[in-house]
Amino acid sequence: MATEMGSGEMEHDIQRILEKIDQFTQQVWELLDAGRALFKTLSSEFEERLISIHKEQMAKWQEEIKEMQSRDTCNEAARALLENAQHLLRGAPQASPAHQPLQDFSGEM
Repeated sequence: MATEMGSGEMEHDIQRILEKIDQFTQQVWELLDAGRALFKTLSSEFEERLISIHKEQMAKWQEEIKEMQSRDTCNEAARALLENAQHLLRGAPQASPAHQPLQDFSGEM
């Protein structure tokens, strides 16, 4: 009878261990499911943020390009004005001696 009692006690202990295994396995699956849901959420947020950062950077670079084009347009206009001024100055008649600026007349010759 002592053997049966030991066997019954052992069966009870084994049953408790099996219940612990089932509980632990259930906890692991719940954690896995929660982790998957969390990673899906984080993955979506990460993807959205990364796309947002990309769009912001593209907008900054587009603005930089527009500013460069605007400066280039202004520079080209200034260059054209300078070229026109140089052309006009080259084509202007040279000043004759009668039109030379007055020199210092201190009375000395």
